[in-house]
Amino acid sequence: MRKAENSSRERFVTSRYAALAEFVALTNLLEPTNDSLTASQLESLDPEVISVLESVWRVACQRFGPRPSDPPAILAQTGGAEGIVVLIRGDDPNRPYALTSPIDLYVTVRTVRDALRALATTKPGTLPIDLPLQAGPARVQVRPDGRMLPGLDLRDFFLPALAGGDVRRIKICPASGCGRLFMATRRNKASCSDACANRLKAARFRKDHASYYTAEERQKRADRNARRKRRIAKLR
Repeated sequence: MRKAENSSRERFVTSRYAALAEFVALTNLLEPTNDSLTASQLESLDPEVISVLESVWRVACQRFGPRPSDPPAILAQTGGAEGIVVLIRGDDPNRPYALTSPIDLYVTVRTVRDALRALATTKPGTLPIDLPLQAGPARVQVRPDGRMLPGLDLRDFFLPALAGGDVRRIKICPASGCGRLFMATRRNKASCSDACANRLKAARFRKDHASYYTAEERQKRADRNARRKRRIAKLR
């Protein structure tokens, strides 16, 4: 019964934080090795920089590109075309925010990542904090019926996803070599994946049982295993 209740609670949390989880997934498009390009590098034509931007863009188009199941407003604005990245407001799925270039996407990912990391390291009860959210390009959204919605930028999509959420569910994976952001469907969830959870368990074991890996201890285990095998052989 308790397991069923926990599963139901996790499904509720997943649904409740669906919009914010999309932004978390957006930040994880960047690998640690390519998340620090400067403004001058982004404006250059360096082949290595272009390769990084294009690789992130391809993954983002697959993950956040228009789909046949998207709201009609999104399909009408994008034409359902491939090669475009679309963010959607969780409280109004008919209001898309399109990212139309690899540089635009990269800057947006960095901005959202820095804001979420600031929140992930904030203790509950903290006074209002300033998030590093710069305004994006000034855009006017034109609905299929011709109506215009002026002034939409990144903040209009990111801030509604934060409203009413629990900051304790935004976490940074502590596993060695990871550091990704993730949404904790359980408050005690400590890592972003099973693989990282196993690495954390192994690290804790090594810390708590330092002598386990010494040559003397290894030899003792080998001797015990040999004696056990001999006993089994005799029984046969």
